Amino acid sequence: MDKSTLKLVLKPWGALAVFAGIAGLFAATDPERYVGVVLGLIVLLCGRIYYRVVFWKDLLSTGGISPYRNRISVGVLLLFLVVFTGAIVDQFLLK
Repeated sequence: MDKSTLKLVLKPWGALAVFAGIAGLFAATDPERYVGVVLGLIVLLCGRIYYRVVFWKDLLSTGGISPYRNRISVGVLLLFLVVFTGAIVDQFLLK
């Protein structure tokens, strides 16, 4: 698969990630009500972090994503993972 085809395929995934992030921020404000959404986003974030850590060489060779940019992305994903996990812990384990 050439790079232009890969970019065409991955564009909708980026839009999905933005939508999932926005939905997750709303769900994190009331995690008891939206526990399924928050847990789903935690699983999604874990998968995305795993993918970026394990396949960083492929991201560099195929997508041209530098190791620095990849580390920044992993850091942002980890930040959101902490926020969503903290919302669940606060709502269910600290009460």
